[in-house]
Amino acid sequence: MLLRASGEASGTSVDLHSVRQGREATESDIAHSGVLLQFSEAAVTGSDDELAVARDRVLDELGPSELVDAAAVIGNFERNVRIADSTGIPLDDSLEKRSLDFREEIGIEAFAK
Repeated sequence: MLLRASGEASGTSVDLHSVRQGREATESDIAHSGVLLQFSEAAVTGSDDELAVARDRVLDELGPSELVDAAAVIGNFERNVRIADSTGIPLDDSLEKRSLDFREEIGIEAFAK
């Protein structure tokens, strides 16, 4: 929801399908989206070797401060998801209604509730 809203506010094209397609998603105006998708996927679901390769790529292409920023964003999202999952927080009515169109579009409803 926030990615879509911030993309609309800034006039940036954001491929919401990357939520389900990962590195296969290519249509985006987000700078360095390929390297950042590789790093985030490796951090969440990759092996130690995949993470090392992705981390080195971020470091080489974007630099040390961007590596720290990207790692912090990944860590924050992981923290938020774990907190919400562990407490069983459902979508409130307002957010459920506002997000229905893109949840259907990207097929997120296929995940277990």
